[in-house]
Amino acid sequence: MAAIGSIRKHGVLMMIVIGFALVLFLLTGLFDGNTLNRFIHGDQYTRGKIDGQYVDERYATLYEELTVLYKILNDKNTLEEAETYFIHELTWEQLLTEITLNKEFESLGIIYTDEAIEVIMDEVFATLSTQQPNNYLIGYYSYLAKMRGEEFAQQVLMSIRDLKDQPDYADLYYMYKVIQDRIVFESKMNTYRGFAMGTMNFSDELAKKIATENKTMTAQLMSINPQHASFAEIDATVSEKEMKNWYNENKFRYNNLVETRDIDIALFPIIPTNTDKQNIENEIREKFENLQSTTLDSFNRAQMFQIVDSSYHKAGSNLIVNTTNGYIALDVIDTLEKIIFNSAPGDYIEPYNHEDQIWFYGQTFGTAQRSDSILVALLFVDYKSQQNPNGTRTKKEARLEADSVKNVILNGEASVFELLPNYLGGRNATDTTLWISEDDFRGNIDLYSNLLETPVGGVYVENNKATAYNIFQVLAKTDPIIKKQYALYAADIIASDETINSLRSQAQQLASASSTTEEFHTEANNAGVQVMNGNAITPMATSINQMPGFRSVVYWAFNENTAKNAVSDIFKLDNGYFAVATVVEKHPQGTPKFEDVKDAISAEMTHIKKVELVKEKIAAEIAAGKSMKDVASAYGSIVMDSVKMTYLGEQGQNRGVDNGATGEMFAKSSNNGVQTIAGKDNVYVFAAGSVVDGAQPSETLQQEKFLLRNIFSGRGMRNEYMVITGLRKNIEILDNRGRLIP
Repeated sequence: MAAIGSIRKHGVLMMIVIGFALVLFLLTGLFDGNTLNRFIHGDQYTRGKIDGQYVDERYATLYEELTVLYKILNDKNTLEEAETYFIHELTWEQLLTEITLNKEFESLGIIYTDEAIEVIMDEVFATLSTQQPNNYLIGYYSYLAKMRGEEFAQQVLMSIRDLKDQPDYADLYYMYKVIQDRIVFESKMNTYRGFAMGTMNFSDELAKKIATENKTMTAQLMSINPQHASFAEIDATVSEKEMKNWYNENKFRYNNLVETRDIDIALFPIIPTNTDKQNIENEIREKFENLQSTTLDSFNRAQMFQIVDSSYHKAGSNLIVNTTNGYIALDVIDTLEKIIFNSAPGDYIEPYNHEDQIWFYGQTFGTAQRSDSILVALLFVDYKSQQNPNGTRTKKEARLEADSVKNVILNGEASVFELLPNYLGGRNATDTTLWISEDDFRGNIDLYSNLLETPVGGVYVENNKATAYNIFQVLAKTDPIIKKQYALYAADIIASDETINSLRSQAQQLASASSTTEEFHTEANNAGVQVMNGNAITPMATSINQMPGFRSVVYWAFNENTAKNAVSDIFKLDNGYFAVATVVEKHPQGTPKFEDVKDAISAEMTHIKKVELVKEKIAAEIAAGKSMKDVASAYGSIVMDSVKMTYLGEQGQNRGVDNGATGEMFAKSSNNGVQTIAGKDNVYVFAAGSVVDGAQPSETLQQEKFLLRNIFSGRGMRNEYMVITGLRKNIEILDNRGRLIP
């Protein structure tokens, strides 16, 4: 009764709650999850919004496509963290460009129809017969060839556009569509860039002026770094008023295209202590003593290692290490390889510490002069089995036929190539000739040894397969070289569990004792902990200060619940650190406040002023009678004679002299004597020699206008960047990925 009374008492509230629940239920049926989420939370949980378009679904699809494309082009099955987030950035960039270009194309009345796309792809396929084939198609071909052979790759590539509705080729056709979409996207970019560049016009008068004023000069030149120790006493300072004036005139230069964070991170490197290193060495030496007191086979069994690898190894090949989980191939270590190849069979490989990172030890047990590779032609006599249900022979019949084929080849009645069409075992091939390397046959060393013992021209039948008898005719062998058999064992020099727990405890203590950025720095300083400063970190960053592995820290810093001055819990990073982080500053998207960029302005203005003061000092020394060589010797520079410079040349063509300083040099080239100029980063001292006026304008002025176009818009990728970035300024962009993608 009390419960009923309570329900009556709160009846109105209950009806509101039930009604709201019914509304949500109905909305769930009417809208998809994303739409309902936006209805409840607004754009808070939207991954991205560009020019009013929600892009979550397109983003997910495009990310999957670009991941497939990346794997094809880079021959990878799995991706590292940095590669994953590179694809995230590529996805976002393509989405931004797609939407901005589509908007422009719509205004121009340009439509990419299916027929237009087919024309684009026809042109791309035509490149396969040229010396510069399309990179995407070549990458696809290589992927197919590795998977099923070159003949299969050729067949698929030539008929791929006809395989659209064939279920057996659905995955391959999907990959092709991914490549096609990327090619069409790049075609759109090129088309629009062509339009944009085509609208840039220059007058004939300006073109003629450029031709006549494009002078060249030969000069003596030296560059002086204003940060040289000799200028340490020069104190360049700027006032608050100067910085504010600079900010008001240049604030656009500091615009944040995306919101960023300044993140300080206390790092606890997980590295072994001296005690850890000594314990590991003691363990290795104990195992080495055990190896010396028994046989290799007994040692492997006692240590639960894999059986001894009986393969022969050549110098320069990977080092093969025996472990409890199998064999590991490591890059060659020169010192260790010399130890192995200077040993006689039965010699022990004394414990060897490589760069304080890994211990090696082992034993050699064989030496031989052996061919490293064998050229064979291969036939297959298949038979019916559980693995090959479509076979037409019994195993006994296949054995008899294999022996018969062997005799036919050896008696010279038919060559292996004449027999090939009848003995492919269901395979689709026109040639089964291949070089077999001993390294490639480590898992089947008996087969390699049998082929090695078979003379050139001889035939060997492999009879341990579950589907066929494989017939090998040996066609050639490489010249014998010295090869070694060895058993090699290794142990990483890593931190012990005790050390790891101690570091974790230190990190936890810092995190627990700090609730603000100020406390974080105080505690870290008192504990002598290294703190790394990460400035202007973007939402999708995976590295900080070029150190990889910090994605979890960045994701935390951009979480909506992480405030400025917040201090994190401890992170266990894949790059071998425990870490504790604090958000020092949040920089919103758009124009920053003066206080947010005050330090950057101070640094830039101080640098500019110091360059000017250094210039004045050097100019005074030269006026007092010092030669260029005297100045160069005093300030760690050299005098370059007969330096050729071009008025309109780019910086790289003018010995690194920035364009502003180059222009000033030419303006003063008629003056006599040594002159001093303040550049962007350096002070330049020069003495002009001969100056040659520009050439007469060409008849059509095309050359001059091309030069003007390069001057005003840059070249290559700079053109593309300017055009696309300019378009983006006119659209609204919401990027929440940093908060929603861990």
